[in-house]
Amino acid sequence: KGTVHLHLRRVRGYRKPFEDLRESFEFRMGMIPSYSDVHNLSCQILGWEVPNKEGRTIRRLQPEEPASQAVREVLKVQFDIMETNRVGAAWGRDIEFLHDFRVACRRSRSILAQMKSVFPARTLGPLLDHFIWLSGLTGPLRDFDVFLLKMQNHLKHGEFSTEAIQPILKRLQELRDREQQKFCKALNSHRYGNFRKCFRGFLNPTGILRGGSGKQRGILSISNRRIFKLFKRALREGLEISEDESYLAFHELRKTCKKLRYLIEACRSLHTDENIRDPLKSLKRFQELLGLMNDHFVQEKYLRQLSNSRDLPASSRKAVQLLAGRYSGRLEESASCFDGVFSEFSSPPRQREWKRLFGERG
Repeated sequence: KGTVHLHLRRVRGYRKPFEDLRESFEFRMGMIPSYSDVHNLSCQILGWEVPNKEGRTIRRLQPEEPASQAVREVLKVQFDIMETNRVGAAWGRDIEFLHDFRVACRRSRSILAQMKSVFPARTLGPLLDHFIWLSGLTGPLRDFDVFLLKMQNHLKHGEFSTEAIQPILKRLQELRDREQQKFCKALNSHRYGNFRKCFRGFLNPTGILRGGSGKQRGILSISNRRIFKLFKRALREGLEISEDESYLAFHELRKTCKKLRYLIEACRSLHTDENIRDPLKSLKRFQELLGLMNDHFVQEKYLRQLSNSRDLPASSRKAVQLLAGRYSGRLEESASCFDGVFSEFSSPPRQREWKRLFGERG
């Protein structure tokens, strides 16, 4: 199967007819708009190297720059990444497209939610609803992609017979394909078209939008306050987890750490690499452990459900049961590392470092 590209070019003085024609192709014929270079997109589909896959890089933010302006600059880059990878993510044959689209979507949602004080609530509400919707569509796809890779590795390394693993792979692929269809349909929907229009308008306002109360401070002051608040929340949530704590508590802590990392990386240009390197390295190590625990939990839970599937061969059900036990053991092993990793992340010297970088200045 080939991929058909249709290039539209607007003629000056015919903006409205052009928009009507574009919408006909997009909404009535189900064609997916692409703002990527056709050559680059074709290279991506063929698996060839494409330079600058993630689009433009953000300019260096200025400490006293109005926070709303700085946040928009950060989000423009994320929206570029979403647009660059949208067609490939809908295509569904290369997980890298979905990964980049999904991460840009999650970063945008998190940054907007953390910096909501600098924008009017009536502006952010619809946007955040759209991002929650998109996150709900991409999450299951990501879980199936990770799971499929792990099952393929079990097969590759000869841990189980082909007869046992192939039916599991087939079931996972069928479920993944079903989620992919839902996702592709969503990208072709009026709702996604409205989201893109809404987000573009937000990123390129024609008037002056004011948010919060009083005079808006610079991006450094506001972002530092939010970062330090998230850091203290992560410390509190980590300290409150007991030995017999449920998965939900670890999951909430993981989400807090993600929000913290996304905001730090969005505002990284406000700090020197030397100052931010060690705190960010410590956060990444802690976040990676929590992410590993999450993957083991999700995979064990799904395998337990799959083990009850009577339409799988007996050898496949046995393999599923063995794997579920293995992932349960890996979850316990990961959880046993929690205290050590959290102790480093929350140590007094580390806390002083975070306070020096992001705490309130007198």
